[in-house]
Amino acid sequence: MCGRFVISSKKAFNLEYEVSYNVCPSQLVPVKTKEKSLLMKWSYSPLWKQDMNLINCRSETMNEKPSFKNAKRCIIFNNGWYEWQRKDNKKIIIEKKYLIYTLEA
Repeated sequence: MCGRFVISSKKAFNLEYEVSYNVCPSQLVPVKTKEKSLLMKWSYSPLWKQDMNLINCRSETMNEKPSFKNAKRCIIFNNGWYEWQRKDNKKIIIEKKYLIYTLEA
């Protein structure tokens, strides 16, 4: 994942939500699971440590890490993402990717 991402559409997965160009961890985001679509808090806590809030997971090591042992997959809708870096005491965007597509309701 990334540090921040963009949701520039008002509807996805038959859910309506707020547009944001600065979605940060702990905000509600549109998610599609195997069973349903819903708004969920962007973070992950393993069952054995509920106060741990993770936002990144490497697919190469996911199956080896105890934190993700019983994790289930989902799709998090977004239109783009970016990363911040500090340079000369200022925050600058170092990388950004935007997905260009439309969703049909």
